[in-house]
Amino acid sequence: MRLRPLAAILALTIAVPASLPALGTDYAARAPRACGSVTELTPTLDEVVALFQCVTEEKGLDDGTLLLLGEFDLVLGPTRPFGQLNDYLLDGADETTGIHTFEGEYTRFICLPLSEAPADRNCTATRQKGRGVAYRTVDGTWRTAFYGSDNGLPREGVSPPQ
Repeated sequence: MRLRPLAAILALTIAVPASLPALGTDYAARAPRACGSVTELTPTLDEVVALFQCVTEEKGLDDGTLLLLGEFDLVLGPTRPFGQLNDYLLDGADETTGIHTFEGEYTRFICLPLSEAPADRNCTATRQKGRGVAYRTVDGTWRTAFYGSDNGLPREGVSPPQ
């Protein structure tokens, strides 16, 4: 299976707009996950999932849809040392800390606003499968990257995640 970048390398953003919790109401969905902080040098699976989710979810892909993630089935892999050959694209990575690997599946939901589709059928869900990394940057923030592909056909007309 050839892996393709699902998203650009994503930066953890600590500042969260005050209006974030209301974003999901126009879609009958939960709001995109707000970012917290990861302070440990070895994040837990829950922290990696939360980081991946909060830096990926967003409203306003140029067409006004809402992108949410859910139905995670991820496992942490081994922590490995930074490697110039494998990790040169990990922008700002702290080469003295480990690269935390994870792999598995999750569902990507792309939802239309309620003005365009009924609340219980306004999303398309696509299962994604692949590998990712979480790493600490030289300025102390965390980033994730996930490389994967669709794992099955999209399911249209599904309810948004709550």
